Amino acid sequence: MTYEEEIFENRIIIPVLLKQHSFFKENGSLCYEKSLGSGMVIKAKFFNGVFKGGVYDPETAEEFIQIRLPVIKGQYTAVLKEEYLDFLHETAENCSISIRNVSPQAKRLISMTSERTDIIPDIVSEGTLNKIVFISDAGMHPFAEFRNTPGGSVAAVISENESSLPSGARKDERDGMYILEADGTYSDDELIRLIMLSRKASKKIKAYKRKWIVPANPKYYDIDHAFSRRDTLFWTQTAKIREGDLVYIYYGMPYGELRYECIAVETDIPAEPDPQERFLFRKLMRIRKLKMLEGGKISREVMKKHGVVSVRSARFMPEELYREVIRIYGGEYE
Repeated sequence: MTYEEEIFENRIIIPVLLKQHSFFKENGSLCYEKSLGSGMVIKAKFFNGVFKGGVYDPETAEEFIQIRLPVIKGQYTAVLKEEYLDFLHETAENCSISIRNVSPQAKRLISMTSERTDIIPDIVSEGTLNKIVFISDAGMHPFAEFRNTPGGSVAAVISENESSLPSGARKDERDGMYILEADGTYSDDELIRLIMLSRKASKKIKAYKRKWIVPANPKYYDIDHAFSRRDTLFWTQTAKIREGDLVYIYYGMPYGELRYECIAVETDIPAEPDPQERFLFRKLMRIRKLKMLEGGKISREVMKKHGVVSVRSARFMPEELYREVIRIYGGEYE
């Protein structure tokens, strides 16, 4: 296994993020070059879901393959290897998302979808499974989902004409999306065509509200007192929450329960810098209380049953937990 294969094994490269980190388009590929103090050059290329790179001699254009040998001899080679591995780890950290059990085809399609739409996907946790979700604009319904199922990966798309789908497509009655196996049964070209058609179809679907769980620590903040004085509060924003998203406040121990249902009415508000640098957050949002979830019926135990083991920072709410909230406290399913 190469360094690149090992580091990106359980990660999916997002082309939009590569572009934000000095990669440039050349002959259909995303490329990168960086001169090292030694006179060598790091070169990398991302094309069709494959990441390749290495350290090269700019005079001969040949790769310095010594850094790939099992036994490294010499300080010079060791330094070059360290610099190249640092580049790979930094690229993985900043330009990819981590998710396990996604098929090779799903990985390619996720990268292709991101590159063609310039959209950075979200990861949604639902119990023990995760899915990667593409949403065109704030408030829109997802137009593509990639789910890591026990048997492999599937792609979910919207279709206005069921007869235009492959014969193996099946409908998910929970959200109306059509499921296709991303295991090589269908070609990349066929699936990416359906995803692009799905993007157009998604614009005709009513606004989609994402659901978040945000923690509040009773040791430092009395949220009951705060909401008794006003219905709208400023809150630290540590995730890609959008205007119109639902925000559920998890009140930590000794309560350990979902306490309030809110809606984000304004997001991405620049935070005033703290002169003492006590806080690391950069953005704020305004949330408005919709209802208090009285009685502590969505406790930690209930949350665990529906896929939420802990809430250390803002995270997506699994659909099954959201359905449980609606079942207990009422409201229209969004």
